[in-house]
Amino acid sequence: MKVSHVIYKVGNLKKAVEDFRGQGYQVEYGALKRPHNAIIYFSEGPYLELMARTGMPAFMKRLLRAFGKNRFADRLDFWDDCASGPCAVALENYEKDLNRERAILDCAGQRFLPRPAPNLHLHLHAHNESGAARRDPAF
Repeated sequence: MKVSHVIYKVGNLKKAVEDFRGQGYQVEYGALKRPHNAIIYFSEGPYLELMARTGMPAFMKRLLRAFGKNRFADRLDFWDDCASGPCAVALENYEKDLNRERAILDCAGQRFLPRPAPNLHLHLHAHNESGAARRDPAF
């Protein structure tokens, strides 16, 4: 298991991109028109995703829930509503399943949402014991 990327919530994407570029980082917007995120790649290791919002309209979230995709819609809501700062860590492996990672995260009391892909991902959300989103950056 390794960290794929860290999702960092920002209040103003344009300002965050300018701030990081001002510190010498190369930052790429996720889309040319109306971007909702930007990526900072490093020479090796995980990348940092700056996210202002998911870009998913409320109507589509309702539609996702209607088709039984509640956990995915909840994740989108969490990312749209959480405070600025780190809000998720994406972990990945190259195994056939995520059973080992599930056991580790369950033991640590962390919520996660698997995303099937050629390299399997887990998105780990920063929550405290009561289930509320953590707001401290040291998760």
